[in-house]
Amino acid sequence: MPSFNDFLGGNPPPNQTHPHKDTIWGVWPANSTSQQIWNQVQIRLNQYGTKLDIVYEDPNYSVADLYRHVYYWNQTD
Repeated sequence: MPSFNDFLGGNPPPNQTHPHKDTIWGVWPANSTSQQIWNQVQIRLNQYGTKLDIVYEDPNYSVADLYRHVYYWNQTD
């Protein structure tokens, strides 16, 4: 099964920017935070490659207990 990173490699957005007419994960319409999320994902993919897990926050599932590094989409560093 192809990885998400393989998909991105074969389907790069124009000029490495996230088009605002696109959707988030193919589900939700783009909004004012879409570009920020896109930028953070690109930074982390470049840093971790296929060892990156993208997860959603869930009070029943503590990611801090399972991962050494946790980055949030709105994190500034």
